Amino acid sequence: MSTQMHFSRVFSLDGDHWRLAIDAANVGRQERWFEGPRSNARPTKVPWVIQDQFPEYHGVAWYWRDFDVPANPHAEGVYLLRFRAVDYLTQVWVNSVLIGEHEGAEEPFVLDATAPIKPGRVNRLAVRVLCPTYEPIDGISLNEVPEGRRDYPVPYDNACHTGGIIDSVDLLLAPALRITDLHVIPDWKSGDIQVRISVRNSRLGATRGAMELTVAAAVNGDCAAAIREQREFPPGDSLVELSLHVPNRQAWELNNPHLYRVTARVQAAGSPSTDERSVRCGFRDFQFRGGYFRLNGRRLRLHGGLYTVLQYPVSQSVPHDEDLPRRDVLNMKALGYNIVRITCGAAMPARQLDACDELGLLVCEEHFGASAHDPRGKVPVKPIPDNRWDNSLTGVIRRDRNHPSVVIWSLLNEVKDGPLFRHVVGSLGMIRDLDATRMVLLNSGRHDGDSSIGSWSSPHSRAWEKIDLRDVHWYPTFPHSAQSVRDMRGLPREPTPEEEAQPPEQRLTFDPRPTLLSEYGVCGAQDFARYMRHFEQLGKEHAPDARLYRQLLDQFLADWRKWRLDECWARPEDYFRDSQRFQAALALDDFNTWMANPALVGAMSSLQIVDAWFHGCGVTNTFRELKPGMAEAYTDLAAPVRLCLFVEPVNLYRGSRVQLEAVLVNLDVLRPGSYPLRLEVIGPHTSRIYQKTISVEVPSPQDRPEPPFARPVFSEDVTIDGPAGRYRFLATFERGAAAGGGETTFYLGDRDDMPPVTGDVTLWGDDPELGRWLSQAGIRWRAFEKGQPPERQVILACGEPPAP
Repeated sequence: MSTQMHFSRVFSLDGDHWRLAIDAANVGRQERWFEGPRSNARPTKVPWVIQDQFPEYHGVAWYWRDFDVPANPHAEGVYLLRFRAVDYLTQVWVNSVLIGEHEGAEEPFVLDATAPIKPGRVNRLAVRVLCPTYEPIDGISLNEVPEGRRDYPVPYDNACHTGGIIDSVDLLLAPALRITDLHVIPDWKSGDIQVRISVRNSRLGATRGAMELTVAAAVNGDCAAAIREQREFPPGDSLVELSLHVPNRQAWELNNPHLYRVTARVQAAGSPSTDERSVRCGFRDFQFRGGYFRLNGRRLRLHGGLYTVLQYPVSQSVPHDEDLPRRDVLNMKALGYNIVRITCGAAMPARQLDACDELGLLVCEEHFGASAHDPRGKVPVKPIPDNRWDNSLTGVIRRDRNHPSVVIWSLLNEVKDGPLFRHVVGSLGMIRDLDATRMVLLNSGRHDGDSSIGSWSSPHSRAWEKIDLRDVHWYPTFPHSAQSVRDMRGLPREPTPEEEAQPPEQRLTFDPRPTLLSEYGVCGAQDFARYMRHFEQLGKEHAPDARLYRQLLDQFLADWRKWRLDECWARPEDYFRDSQRFQAALALDDFNTWMANPALVGAMSSLQIVDAWFHGCGVTNTFRELKPGMAEAYTDLAAPVRLCLFVEPVNLYRGSRVQLEAVLVNLDVLRPGSYPLRLEVIGPHTSRIYQKTISVEVPSPQDRPEPPFARPVFSEDVTIDGPAGRYRFLATFERGAAAGGGETTFYLGDRDDMPPVTGDVTLWGDDPELGRWLSQAGIRWRAFEKGQPPERQVILACGEPPAP
C-alpha cells in the first residue's frame, strides 16, 4: 500500500452548540423547520435528553447545529453522519436536504450526507426526533414500540425522563471504498479467527482494491498474524470473508481477560486513500454442559446481579457524569461478581461493554423489546409489531456481537404466552444467522408457562433445547418462614395444592435439576434526604425524578413526626442508613441460604447493581454510592470457599434443642484432601457453650460424577442451656482453606424473664402466622388499624420476641 495514505477522519459534533425546540403540533415538516432553528429554540447539549429543557415533554422535537466542513482528502470521498443512538424515530436534514431516517433507540446508524454537504463552508444539520406518546404520531405510539420499561409524564416505577439524541454524533470523511461492518468470530480451541468484512463501493463501476487484515495483542500491539489480498469490489455492498490464525493464543478468562485487536483496511488500487475498521475480541467458550455452566471448559457457578441500564439521575438514559457507567462496572468487579444480567428491556452501552471486556465480567444482555410494555392501565397493551421487535434485537446483536464479555442473548423477560412470545419462539434462525456462538435465553422466568418449548439454545444450535436447567424468578415475603428457607436450600418437601397448579418451571418446591436463580432481590429504604442534597448540588432539584424524591421525602417526614421516630434516631439520615445496613444483612443471610442449595449453578440476582425504578433494590444508590454494609456483605458472598451455617429454630428457650448445620461451598478451588473444621457455639460474654472439631473431606473436581458446589458437612442436635441473649454458631477451618461465611446467630430466651401480657396485642403488619401463635399462647390480639394514631395502638414492636 502507499506510504502516503489518507485515512478516514472523524469529527465529533457533541457538545453545547445545539439548539432544541418542541413541535407539539407536529407541524415542523410542513413549516420547513429543517431550514433553521425556531425563535423559541433553546440551547442544549448532545448527548442529552429533550426533557432537561422541556420537562415532562414527549412528542416531536427538533435539533439544529451549524458546523464547519473541511475539504475531503479522498478523491470521490464521502461525507457520513454517524449517530450512536437516538430515541426513537429520527429524520435528518443537511442544508435543508433530507438524507435519511432511522427507527430504533439502541443501535448506531450512519447516513450519507455527501450530496448536500458544502466543503469549506458552514453547514446546517437539522434532526427531527419523535419521542413516542400513547397517542399515535406518524403512526407510532409508545405501547407499540420496543421501548422497554418507559412511561410518562412523571416517574413511578419506570423510566420517564428520556428521549432525544442520547449518544454521540460524528461527521466522517471516508473514501469511496470503505468498510461498513467488521464481524470477528474467534475459535478458542484452534486459535483461528473468522472475519466477515462488509465493504461498500460508492463508485459507479467495479473497483480493484487490496484488503489487509491484522490481529495483534490489544495491550501492546504486537502483531500475531496478518493477511493481504487483492480482489474486485462491485458497486454497492459486498461481503469479504477471511481467516487468521493466532499461534499460541491466550484465552479470555475472568482473572486474565486477554484481548486481541483485529484491524481491517481496504484501499482502492492506485489510490492513497485507505479506510480502516478495528474491533477487539477474545478467545473464549461459554456454554451449559453436564449440569454446569462452563467457561473455556471449566465449570463456573454464576454469581452476579441485575442491572437496569436506564437509571441515571435527571435523565435516566444518559449519565450526567461519564464516570457513572464505568463506576458501575468497577463496583460489580470489586464486589466479586462474575456475571451481570442486563434486564427490564435495555442493552448495555458499548462503552460499558468495553469495560466488561477489559475487566473480565460476563454479560447476559437484553434489548428494548425484551419486556412487554406496561402503561399501568392507561391504554390497552398491544403486541409490538414483529418487524420492530426483530429490529430491536438484531440491532443490538450487530452492535455487540464482537464483545467477548457478552455470553448470553436474553430475548424476553417474564412475557406471557401470546403473539409476541410465539413470534420470538420462531426467531432463533434469524439470531443464528447473525451470531451462532452464544447461548440464547428464550423467556427469563418462563411466564409463558409452555414447558413443551425449551428455554435455551446452546451455541451453534438452531433449536430450543430442553437442557437440564431451571430458570427461576422468586420474591418471597419477609421474614422468611422455615418452609421458605427449606425451599431456598433445595431441601425436599411435598408441594401444596396451589403449587401443584403452577407450571413446573415456576414451582419453588424441591427439584433436583440444576437451577439458575435469574431474579431475586431484597429491597431497602432510599435515603431521600441525601438524594435531595445531590440534586440540589447538581442544580437539578426540579427534574422529574428529583420532584418524586422530594414528594417521598415529605411523606416520610410527616410519618417521622407522627410516629415520633426522633425518639429512636437522631435524624432521618440515621434511619435510612440503619435500614440500608439491615438490607445488606438480609442480602447476606438470603444468599448464604441460596448458596447452600446443591442444585444452584448460578445466581444473577444479588439485588440490582443500582437502585432502579425508584425503589431501593440496589447495592449502590442512584448516585453510585455504595450503601452501608454492602461492600462487606458482597465481598463475603463472593468467597470461592464458603461455610454456610444454619440453626433451627433461631428463637428458643434455654434448655431447648437446636439443629446445627454446616454446608461447605467449594467452587473448585480447594485441593483434594482432609481439612480440620472447628465448630463452636458462643453465648453472651463470649461463653463457650459448645465446641467440636471434625475433618472435612474434599473430593477432586475430576471425580465422576462431579461433586456439587455445595454439600453438607455437619449436622447435629444440641441442647443449649445458658443465659438469655444472642448466640453465635461459628465454623472455622484450622488449616488450608480461607473460607467466607462461617457465622450465624440465634437467640435464647428465659421463660422466667418473660413479662406477662395482660392487654391486647396489636400486630404491626399482616402476619397471620404470628396471630395464630399468639392465640395458641393464650394472648389476645387484633389486626393493626390503619389511620389510627400511634398512641391508640398497643404494639409489640421491640425487644426479643418469645420463642415459638
